Amino acid sequence: LNKDLIHMFGISLSVNRLVSDLLFKNVEPWKKLLENGKKVAWLYGVDKPMIRFNNNNWIFNFHDALIQWNVTPMWQMIDNGTMGTQEFFYWAPQHESAKILIKQCHLVKKYYSEQMNNDFSKIFKNATYIKGYGWNIDKNSLPFLNILYPKNFLNNEKYYVMDLLDLHVLGDRDQWYINTQLPGSQIHWQLYQSMLNDFGKEHYRPWYKDKKSINSRFHNAISKNYII
Repeated sequence: LNKDLIHMFGISLSVNRLVSDLLFKNVEPWKKLLENGKKVAWLYGVDKPMIRFNNNNWIFNFHDALIQWNVTPMWQMIDNGTMGTQEFFYWAPQHESAKILIKQCHLVKKYYSEQMNNDFSKIFKNATYIKGYGWNIDKNSLPFLNILYPKNFLNNEKYYVMDLLDLHVLGDRDQWYINTQLPGSQIHWQLYQSMLNDFGKEHYRPWYKDKKSINSRFHNAISKNYII
């Protein structure tokens, strides 16, 4: 597309996200369908429940950031109306998807309710309390993932996300790219590392997500509250 890679990302700096946008160039069945004028349904699992606790209620909200994450600027530049439809499986309006999401929310609520009654602040990797928003459960912590995907951990698989960087920036799934000599890989690694130095902590992190208040963090537009 003859554009600097940084302008392809949107809200997510995950290279892995962009790779999925380009798979159609290398997966022959998809490539042939598009070359023959067919459209493709692009099905994504979006997302684990974003669940919080506020005013004695467990609350689920849809967040538009997950839409922005998947429909990247790169995808919008590539798609000329012939690529097909992006469908978010867990968030689709069909009844079957809603039942999966509702079930997941109740599993999370059941698991954390006892700890919530004791001391919510002691929940592993919970986010800081935000006035007007409540306590947020970290949906990428191991306890959370074990609740929803227990079969993933039957054989000691390791799920890993760097503690010091937000998932939007870098996860273990991107390490293959950092380890290569592909054009730009080392520049991007320097970009990721800059989030941890004094400059990044002072200038980037507070703007992105300092968790101190709803007004000083990366903003999502969220749906109405669904009480679990």
